[in-house]
Amino acid sequence: MTENPIPVETEEAQVNAEPPAPELETVQEAPAAEVQDTAAPEDAAEPAEDTEDGTDAAEPDAVEPPVVRAFIGAEHRCVVDEDNLFISFCVCNLFSVGDDIEVIPQGGYKVPDGCHLLDAKHPTMRRHAGTSGFITPKWDSDTSAWTEGSTAEQVTDWEAEHPDPVPLEDKRAAKTAAMSAACNAAITAGMDVTTTQGTEHFSLQETDQINLTAAVTAVQQGAAGYPYHADGELCRMFTAAEIGAVGQASIAHKLYHTTYCNHLFAWIRRATAAELAGITYGAELPDDLAASMQALLTQAGSTTGEV
Repeated sequence: MTENPIPVETEEAQVNAEPPAPELETVQEAPAAEVQDTAAPEDAAEPAEDTEDGTDAAEPDAVEPPVVRAFIGAEHRCVVDEDNLFISFCVCNLFSVGDDIEVIPQGGYKVPDGCHLLDAKHPTMRRHAGTSGFITPKWDSDTSAWTEGSTAEQVTDWEAEHPDPVPLEDKRAAKTAAMSAACNAAITAGMDVTTTQGTEHFSLQETDQINLTAAVTAVQQGAAGYPYHADGELCRMFTAAEIGAVGQASIAHKLYHTTYCNHLFAWIRRATAAELAGITYGAELPDDLAASMQALLTQAGSTTGEV
């Protein structure tokens, strides 16, 4: 009996053989009613993206409009230190930034550390002894004014180092002449007097004084009246009482100014160079001189307080 030999596949045939096809699984379709639509609705909100730390990312902030920076102009500013002592002076540009004002020094100037800008006028600096102003200006915030920051001893030392080039006696002579001229101007300017026409003004120029003296003499000798006139008015017949009132007012007016001027002269003779700068016609006298003047006016029967 002849056996059919079992064919033996060679290695080459095994290599070239195609792999067996995988078995196919039968997939049953689900009923139409069980099929669910998993598509997201068109208007559904997209989920928020997660940040690295696990929290939801916040919506971006609204972009604010840029702040407008507009040039206003240029102004001077003082530079003072932490004690409000004057350091320097500079020109600054002013800008409007929103509701604020930005102040920037010109020329790249940098305010020194510990200092700040002050909106104030430049203080008057003393040039030498006898001049007014400040040696060390200091800003007083309570009064909003410059004051002297140097002590009395420091002022004395400074004046010794910066002597006045004009001799003190020459300054006193010039001040005396100025006060004399002011006194004469005040006298000739005249005064107000109440007459039958109301309040009238009467100048006392040299010719006015001569005419008034003649009118007073006439009524003192028995005249019932005398022709006279107030400033800017037509000449009329003044009664004896009116002439007497104008005459008495002129005497009191001249007495006050000549007495006041005499006391100014006394003040000038004893004043220092710095004090001389503050002596003006109409200035309040020192206490002792004011008391002396008032005593003289009281004894003379005149209490007028005009200047």
